[in-house]
Parts: sequence; C-alpha cells; structure tokens
Amino acid sequence: MKIMKAQHSKIARIVLGIVIAAISWVIFFTDWGRDNRKETLEKYSRQHFEGVVDSIYTDPENFNTKTAILKPGYHLELLRMWESSIKLGDSLSKRKGTLEVEVYRKGTGKVILSYENMLRDWR
Repeated sequence: MKIMKAQHSKIARIVLGIVIAAISWVIFFTDWGRDNRKETLEKYSRQHFEGVVDSIYTDPENFNTKTAILKPGYHLELLRMWESSIKLGDSLSKRKGTLEVEVYRKGTGKVILSYENMLRDWR
C-alpha cells in the first residue's frame, strides 16, 4: 500500500512538472515572440545610414554574420535572407523612422528590402 502511494505521488509530481513546463513554455514563447518582433522593428526603425558598399566580410565572432562596410564607415550586419541582394558597389539608403532599405545598383535600378517583410517571413 505504501509503495503504491509513493508511486502515485511520484507520477503526480512528474505529470505536474510536465504541465507546468508546458504552460510556461507557451506563455514565454508566445509573449516573447511578439515583444521580440516589436523590439526588433523599433531597433531597425531607429537606424539611419546611406553609402556605397565598400566591402563585405564574414564576422566569425558574431556567428559568421556577413557585414557590409559602407564608404562613410558604417557597418551594416546583413540579414541572411538579404545577403544575395546586396553586392559590392551597391548604394544603400535607410532613413530613420522607416523599415525599408533602398538598394541602388548600376544597370538594375532600385530594389527595396523591408525589415517588416523579413520578420513576417521569419515566423
């Protein structure tokens, strides 16, 4: 009888632990995801830069993130999905308060990259 009570108690603790972990996971990731997207958009909205891409390098200290250096010296971390859209010699322009980066390339015109679309596709 004592053994059965101990087993039931142990099973109840395991089930309770799983339920609490599942509820915590849902609450954390649901709220965190929304807040994180909002904070990310606000961060990108505050950026302002313009210049010509002078060089692009892979930064091993930042998870091998590709970084473009614009001629005035601005360092722009390239989002993975944008790496193929930005080349040496491109002119980039991003105004503060917007979520769009304008990419001008000789012979092909202007392409607009959107942080908002990037986050929507990221989900």
